[in-house]
Amino acid sequence: MDNWAETSWLRYGGLVWSYRIQGEGNPPQFNIVKWELGGPSPRKFPLLGEPIWADAKSALYYRSMIVAEVADRVCAFEGIDRMRGTEFTVWVAKEGEQKATYVWNGETWDTFNT
Repeated sequence: MDNWAETSWLRYGGLVWSYRIQGEGNPPQFNIVKWELGGPSPRKFPLLGEPIWADAKSALYYRSMIVAEVADRVCAFEGIDRMRGTEFTVWVAKEGEQKATYVWNGETWDTFNT
């Protein structure tokens, strides 16, 4: 879903900040990488000063916290299969960060902090 949202927004001429995890080494350790897409010169770089994680799951939850922190507002789409990462991002955005949060439940938008 993240890839679909990013690709769609880029097609409309938008700018995307995408936070992704990257594993390196053996055994792998995971860090967070910021991708800046769209505009004249797309680039990617690791976030310096952030923790390194021993497993992907921990890195993904931490990434969700970063997304909720830097976003002006959070829009999420509930899927047929419940996505724990999406649910966690929504929870951090609306409860922890008190950000405007919109969740498409398949029929209407549920709104929080608006």
